[in-house]
Amino acid sequence: MGLSMWQKTRYYLVEPAVLILVFAYNLSATVWKNQIIYQTCTTIFHHNTTDCKKLSTKDASDYIKSIETEVQSYTVVFFMTNSLIQSIVPALCGTFVGAWSDRFGRKPLLIASFTGYFLFYALTCLISHLSDSYAVDPWFYILPSIPLSLLGDGVTYSVAAFCYISDVSTAKERPYRMNLYEAVIYIGLMSGSFVSGYIYNAYESATLIFFISSMCILWATLIVIFLIPESLNMRQISSATNAVHKFENPQHKNDTENSQATTSANISSTQSENNKDTQGQTEVEENRQHSRNRLRKLFDIDHLKAMYLTCFKAREFETRSVILLIVACLWTCAFVVEGSSTVFYLFVREKFQWTVKDFTTYETISILIPILGNVLGVWLLRRVFKMQILTVAIYALLSQASSSLMKGFAAVNWQLYLAIALGILKSVVNPMLRTILTNLLPPNELGKIFSFISAIQAFMPFVASPLYTIIYRSTLTSFPGLFNIINANLFIVAIGFILVILRKKQKYPEHYTAILN
Repeated sequence: MGLSMWQKTRYYLVEPAVLILVFAYNLSATVWKNQIIYQTCTTIFHHNTTDCKKLSTKDASDYIKSIETEVQSYTVVFFMTNSLIQSIVPALCGTFVGAWSDRFGRKPLLIASFTGYFLFYALTCLISHLSDSYAVDPWFYILPSIPLSLLGDGVTYSVAAFCYISDVSTAKERPYRMNLYEAVIYIGLMSGSFVSGYIYNAYESATLIFFISSMCILWATLIVIFLIPESLNMRQISSATNAVHKFENPQHKNDTENSQATTSANISSTQSENNKDTQGQTEVEENRQHSRNRLRKLFDIDHLKAMYLTCFKAREFETRSVILLIVACLWTCAFVVEGSSTVFYLFVREKFQWTVKDFTTYETISILIPILGNVLGVWLLRRVFKMQILTVAIYALLSQASSSLMKGFAAVNWQLYLAIALGILKSVVNPMLRTILTNLLPPNELGKIFSFISAIQAFMPFVASPLYTIIYRSTLTSFPGLFNIINANLFIVAIGFILVILRKKQKYPEHYTAILN
């Protein structure tokens, strides 16, 4: 029996829910950092509110600039700490998320993650509201990160969303759904950043921004709970249908099982009549054993072993080293993003005295341009110039390296916008490298490889955030843009990884030509 139009539509609601979530996140992201800086200024360093409100304003006096530098040396540690707290549970449990979604369904994970974000912004709104009347220590803003971390942060919803889309889409439409999901992420980030600056500039209320974000995420959470159906059932029905054909006489097996079940039921009934107390004790023990088994399944290390063996097992044509080089390239890019996100907002405040609206406008454009570069760049380089995938990835990494260099040496505002233009191809790297992995590996191994990549990336904040914090604090008064120069060098290292892969292609041209072209 076919599904009605409304039933089919419900399976497409996961993208709008994620769109609302990402919009709410970026609506508050910059304002949250700005609020931390302001409250650090007033409650930690005890400057008056008039001077603290002048931080990051145009034509600020040398005295105000000195306060900005003083406050930043403190807040950068706060941002690092918050990043680590939000990453603890996702890093430890990230490798199990895929297995959990296969066991318990996609929807519970979506609900958990969305609830975590709602609690984060609801509690942040409450703390911000209290700070309007009382001197609230900025470290209280760490508290909302705890439930967000415990419920998986972004790792949980991203894995669940990808699995959900895979469940409800056919092989033919799946690439389009995946592209739609990526587009939704960019649209949500861009629109949230764009709107944020205008609302904050009009009302100058961080509490209002946090309240809007919390209400948006509550709306998205209700959509997930009440409108989005569980997708795992579809996959299980399909798997069960295929499994039937593996048995010669499944009806006989079912009859036998039913007979055994009936016999067990009769025995249990007889025992119950003879000794009800024994039955009660048995049921309690069975419930305990069932709970212990479910707990063991939550953290089944066999999943980790299978993932490790898939990633590191020997393969023909040096395919293992090619896979690991691609993974290293993806990790390098993720490391740069994670580290830069900790200090970049502080950098533009310190060097260019940008306001919230200045930064959100810049951020909006920095999201929009790579979207265009992803569409037009891939079409131009792949379709028109017929470049192979690895060559496109090299150009994309060169684009990112040149953008980072421009940011590092920028002296005026327009040079930062020029850096955006130079980095037009930055969003092309990941799709190209992931495409190679899908070409190299059989479908049943892709999930393990991507889980391995995600698991290591979840640990990135524990290295990148402290490292970039140390670098930024050390160079704050001399050359605050040094971390951008380091980023450029890391992108060059990633290019080196790809050049090694090209060398292996030359060594085994018959095998790799079709895969890497």
